[in-house]
Amino acid sequence: MKKMLLALLIIATPQTASAETCHETIAGMFEGGALDPFVRPPHRLTNTVTDAEGNFVRRYLTRWQTPFRSVSGVEGGGLFALVIDADSWTGPSLDGPWTKSPNSLPADHNDVRKAQHNQEKANLTDGKCLGTVDLDGSNYDVVSYVTKTDPNPKMNDMWFGARHTVYIDPETARVMRWESTDFVSSFAPNMSKEVQVQIFEYDPDLVIPRPE
Repeated sequence: MKKMLLALLIIATPQTASAETCHETIAGMFEGGALDPFVRPPHRLTNTVTDAEGNFVRRYLTRWQTPFRSVSGVEGGGLFALVIDADSWTGPSLDGPWTKSPNSLPADHNDVRKAQHNQEKANLTDGKCLGTVDLDGSNYDVVSYVTKTDPNPKMNDMWFGARHTVYIDPETARVMRWESTDFVSSFAPNMSKEVQVQIFEYDPDLVIPRPE
């Protein structure tokens, strides 16, 4: 019996260490790495949404200079939103023209975003480091994990979370593809199996000016 237990421990220990190492690797990406939006360079992205059966639902178009300076909207939806810090505008396209809208974001919006990011790092579970994956002829380092935010007492204890699978360029350490599903939140009764796929295109010259 002792020999059997020893054998089981020998088999189990490398697997446990590997899981712990992977968790640490993913958590480290939240601090100045690929999963840290506060150091991510300016970029454009498309976010294609499909239902659980794979049917197209909608596609979001986004320009992102920083987490606090972006413009986004639904392709073909006729309305885009420009957000700079806690100020917001609406317009018919990614280029406007822009009309000032009432601010729906709290004055401490930037601090809330940073707090949510830290909560997601702290709440990481089921991390998987999937190694190098070939997708459409390109190689990516792929990680997968589940996380969520904490309830926010200032917003009726709102929280949200999902499973994420992230494809990272091994040469630049930048996110190139981000898949999300298994969405849960305080404002939805059931888990959503909707799938969102974000494709990133980096542009160091991308600037989103403040409307006059």
